[in-house]
Formats: sequence, structure tokens, C-alpha cells
Amino acid sequence: MKRCLFYILLLLSFTSAGGQDVNVSAAFDSSRIYIGDQINFTITVDQPSDLNLKFIQLKDTLFSKIEILSGPSIDTLSAGNRLRIINKYRVTSFDSGFYQVPPVYAELAAENGVKRFYSDYSLLEVMRVKITPPDTAAAIFDIIEPYRAPLTIGEILPWVLLAVLAAAIVWAIIRLFRRFVKPRQETVPVKNPDPAHVIAFRDLEKLRELWRIVTSESFGNIARRGACRVAYLLSELVIA
Repeated sequence: MKRCLFYILLLLSFTSAGGQDVNVSAAFDSSRIYIGDQINFTITVDQPSDLNLKFIQLKDTLFSKIEILSGPSIDTLSAGNRLRIINKYRVTSFDSGFYQVPPVYAELAAENGVKRFYSDYSLLEVMRVKITPPDTAAAIFDIIEPYRAPLTIGEILPWVLLAVLAAAIVWAIIRLFRRFVKPRQETVPVKNPDPAHVIAFRDLEKLRELWRIVTSESFGNIARRGACRVAYLLSELVIA
């Protein structure tokens, strides 16, 4: 529906143009911008479909301090025997002031020479951002610090996810360490619960028994019958 309405308006514009076969127009999306803003500069050519027009190609700079960022993006619309060609450039400027862009044109090569069809002048005002009070004649202001934009979720979320991932890795390493690396179990010596004097009397009694065995029998009998007993008593004395 919108496309049909556009064709109707296009035909009406061609009819209102009368005998003018080619119409070239150029304009900005807005007549005022701030420094660094980006807008479109559109060149529109209405012509008969049987004409072969040559369009100028704009590069780098549109005019003076107006820079071309990208383009042209070309769009073509046809209605009957008429043709509309639209070229769009993305432009910006970093110097304030009023700019009057000269007319752009399309060329038609003929046997008797070249005929050019021009657009009107295009006006653009580039404004500075007003950051000081209007009356600054009698006042001196400090240097304004750079504006810090607030943090967004998109900027914070990657750091949060990175912190969560690091915490998960550390937790996994600790779990694996506790699972596969077991701590050493130190052997605690068993303490004798008896008092020292009781232990001393018990050892003395073992020595007496050993001395009685040695003095009551000969060395040969000790070797035959009491060797095991003597060895046992000696081992207990060494351990004690």
C-alpha cells in the first residue's frame, strides 16, 4: 500500500514538473547538527528511463570541512517511463560553522556536447555543544573534566561472568586436590599410663629374675633351657 502511494506521488511530481525532463535535487537529513554527529546527504535524480545520465562520484570530502564517511548507497525506483535514482552519502563534520554546499549535477552526453543538470545549494549548520553559561564575559571558569558515561549491563556482565568462571575453576581444583591428595597421618607414640616409679620397680624385678637364673644354673644349662627366657627378659628391658 505504501509503495503504491509512493508511485502515485511520484507520477504527480512528474506531472507537476511540466516540460522539465530531468530534475536533480540534493539535501541533508537535517539543516543543523552538533559537532561529530552523522547525517545523510541525499542526491535524487528524476529522469526519463531512456536517458543515460552520468553521476558525479563524491570522495573523502563533500565540501570544505564536511567529511564523507561512507557511500554512495544507490537505490532505483521506476514508474512507467520515468526513473528515480537516489544516492546517499553518510557525512559528518568536526568544525562548527555555516556551510553552503555547491550544487551537484548529472551529465548527459549528446552529439552537440555535454549537458548538465544542477541541483540547488544545500545548507548545513554545525553547532558546538553549549557547556558554559550564556554570560561569560566577566567570569573565568575552570577546565571542565571529561564526561564519564555511566556503566551499562553489557559492560559489567562480561566481568561478572569471568569472576564466576574463575571461582568455579578454583573450587574444582580444591575439590580434586582434597580427593586425590590425602594428608599424612602422623604416628603418635603411645604413652605408658603407669607412673615412673612403678615402671622402674617393674624393670628392677625383671633384672633380679634374670640374675637369679644366671646364678642358679650353669652356662650350659642356660643355653639349653633358659635361653628363650633370658632373651625374652632382655628384649623387654630394651623396649622399656
